Amino acid sequence: LLCADEISPLMNACLYIKGWGDAGAELTVDGQNLVSGKDMELGYIRTIKGADLVVWITKISTRPVRISLKPTEIPN
Repeated sequence: LLCADEISPLMNACLYIKGWGDAGAELTVDGQNLVSGKDMELGYIRTIKGADLVVWITKISTRPVRISLKPTEIPN
């Protein structure tokens, strides 16, 4: 849950998940699936220990936002 309100709105969000690996990601915000390239962007940072996932979410909100992130098959 990302907190947001009129005084402190959410203006896009970036998530960094250490140790995610090479799996793809399915992201929902408030129960709606987001489309990569339109509503979000995914990226990977390669490290000595594997790969970390970076998720950029294009979203503006003045109320709390519930985010769900699930791994999917490894992208081609």
